[in-house]
Amino acid sequence: MEITEILSFYELPQIVVARNVFGTQFLMLLESDETEQGLQYLSVPVSNEKLNLFKGKKIDLLSIYAKPEVDQYYLMYTKGDNEFFIQKIDFDDITEDMLPLEGFYCEYNENPIENLVNKSIISGRISSSLAIVDAHNSHQIDCNTIATIILNYQDLVKSSHVSLYGTKNIEEARLDVIATQAASFDVEFQSSLPLDLFGSSKINETFGVVDKLLGISDEEQLLKEVEEQHYKVLGSLKKFVSVLAENKYSLRHSWVASTIERIAVEKSFDSNHVCELFEKLKQIDETESDDISFEGVLVSADAKNGKWGLLQDNGKIVRGHSDDVNLLNGIQIKSTKYTFKCHTRIIKDLVKRKETKIYTLYEIG
Repeated sequence: MEITEILSFYELPQIVVARNVFGTQFLMLLESDETEQGLQYLSVPVSNEKLNLFKGKKIDLLSIYAKPEVDQYYLMYTKGDNEFFIQKIDFDDITEDMLPLEGFYCEYNENPIENLVNKSIISGRISSSLAIVDAHNSHQIDCNTIATIILNYQDLVKSSHVSLYGTKNIEEARLDVIATQAASFDVEFQSSLPLDLFGSSKINETFGVVDKLLGISDEEQLLKEVEEQHYKVLGSLKKFVSVLAENKYSLRHSWVASTIERIAVEKSFDSNHVCELFEKLKQIDETESDDISFEGVLVSADAKNGKWGLLQDNGKIVRGHSDDVNLLNGIQIKSTKYTFKCHTRIIKDLVKRKETKIYTLYEIG
C-alpha cells in the first residue's frame, strides 16, 4: 500500500488516498490516532471518477462511505513509511460516529509542495521531486530518457552526499521513486533516511549541494565547486545536465526541509540556464594521476568533513581532504611530523588552460 495523496491535513493526515499493489485505490478517513497499530483509518475503494467528484465539491464525503462503489469496508492502520495493517469489516460493524458528517465537502487545494510535505510527514522520510518541463509542457516523456534522468539524479545525490559525509555513508543517499505525475512530467522520490527530532535529516544538506551545483552561473564558481566536492561529483553533474540540455528541458527541483515547520525548498532552472551550464561543464576536464606523498606537520584538520592542511619542510602548505574522516581522528596539530599518502586528481580548464591538483588522503605514516 502506498499513500498517493493527502486531501485534508490538520496536525495529522485526516483524509488520504492510497493505492495497493494491484492498483486498487482507497479513500481513507482518520478515525483514531491512539491505537497500538498506529493511525486508524476507515477505508473504502474509490474510483478516479468518484474521487474527482469529491475533489470538485460535486458530492460530499458521506455519499462515498454510505454507498461505496464496491461494497467493502476496511480498517487500515499505519505507523508511517507506507506500512499498513489491513482489517476487513462489515458495514454493520461501523458505528454512526465513524462515518463523516453529511455535508462535508472537500477543501482540496492541489499544491504539489504542500502534498510533498504531507507525504514526508506520513512516511517519516524526506521527499523530493523533479519536474521535467519541455517547450510544450508535455505530459509524457520517452521511457529511456526518464530512466536515464532518474539514474543520473540518484548518482548526483550520492556523490554530493559523499562530499559531505564520506564514502562510508553513501547508502544514506539512496532514493526510492514513490510517484510520477503528468504535470509537466514530475517524479517524486523518498529518502532512505528517517526523519530526526526536528523533522529533517542529513539528506537535506545533500539536496542543498545539488541545488548549488545546478545553480552555477559562471566558470569561477564552477571551478571552485568542483575543487571542493568529491571527485565523482563533476562526472555525475555532467551526466545529469547533459540529458536535460540535449532535450532542452527546464527543471524544477523540490525537497522538504522540515516537516515540523512545514518548509519545502523549490529551485527552478530554465532550459537556457541548463544548456549554458552544460557548455561550461564541457570546458572542464578531470583526470587521475599517480599517487603522491607529502611530509610535514599539520596546520589544520577537520575530522567532520575530512579537510586538512600540511606544512612541508619547504614552507609550502599543501591542502586536501580524506574520504575516510576517521583517518584524522587523534592526530596532532603542529607538533608531530607525518607522511600523507594521497591520490591525485587533475582538474583542467580547457579554455584558460589552467590546471588544479586535488589531493585525497588515503594513508598516514
